[in-house]
Amino acid sequence: MTKKDFVVETLRNDIRSNNFPGGTLPATLELAAHFKVSIRTIDLALKQLRGEGLIRGVRGTGIFINDEPQDVSNLTSRLILQISPRDTFYNGEPYQSLKREIFSRGYFPVNLPPLTGGDGATLIERASMTQLLRAPIRGVIYHGASYWREPFLENYRNLRSVCIVRYDAEIEPPGSCVLTDFFEGGRIMMKHLIESGAKRVALLFHWRSSDVPSAPQYLAGHPDTLTYHGACEMAQASGLPEPAEIYSTLPNVADGFDWKALSKFDALLCASDLLAYRAAEELEKLGVRTPDDVLICGQQETVWSSGCGRKITTYSPQPEKLSRIAVDLLESGDRQTVLVRPELIIRKSTIRQ
Repeated sequence: MTKKDFVVETLRNDIRSNNFPGGTLPATLELAAHFKVSIRTIDLALKQLRGEGLIRGVRGTGIFINDEPQDVSNLTSRLILQISPRDTFYNGEPYQSLKREIFSRGYFPVNLPPLTGGDGATLIERASMTQLLRAPIRGVIYHGASYWREPFLENYRNLRSVCIVRYDAEIEPPGSCVLTDFFEGGRIMMKHLIESGAKRVALLFHWRSSDVPSAPQYLAGHPDTLTYHGACEMAQASGLPEPAEIYSTLPNVADGFDWKALSKFDALLCASDLLAYRAAEELEKLGVRTPDDVLICGQQETVWSSGCGRKITTYSPQPEKLSRIAVDLLESGDRQTVLVRPELIIRKSTIRQ
């Protein structure tokens, strides 16, 4: 953090906390002496605070704190850049919950898609993101899936940021993280399947592209790995063999996968609700019924688990709680990692009569 940025951040926080009696700032010379910086640094810091609408200078009188921003052009410091997928069919919440939480705190979300992936940002959206990252916004809240592909915050580590749901990179995150506890999710789902009578369980994961890192440090923190280890721990505690680990062979669960190979299992723990929905659909074509012949559950509580004609057991990542913690951390500036325990949602796909 530069000296100017430190002065701006400190004064901004003090102004918002009403730490200046009488609504006035100390004189420029006093500020320079207090922060042990040059007058030019103080002038630049005050210029930025004036641009944000927080203060105004009256020649020969002093520097006064504004009660309210003078106009909407000075609301930059109330903006939160929210980087999340364009839809929630596969990724699920907490994007709507996050928007509601941001608005409830008096901030304004600016939603842009991730830089990479099938629905990655357009050239214009990339330019908008760069412009926002260079502005004195409140901070960034972003989905950390595939962050390793383009770690866009590496040049903005002084900017407050919070990663949500998952963080996929070998490098240290640039700020705080509020992540789904995938290990605990694996334990919760495996426990439910075992209590429902499962003996032979398979974990079904999505196809993984060839460019995904294979380094142990990366894989150790991947949601698939964490889910698998959580499920294995619960299986071992229950005296059952470790579940099988199966990956679909094509992107987007396309045709060509050997669904018949799954019929030897009596339960499937799937990496997403979409995968669980497709497994139930394909196995039914082979005469394998859910839940009579096979118990099936997904993850993330998306439309695929409840809104597409099948009622599939899944877990909720607790979007409201995740969103609340994320905005708390962005406001406080604290740097920490918080794991949010998922909540089991039981539906017909694991209930046997």
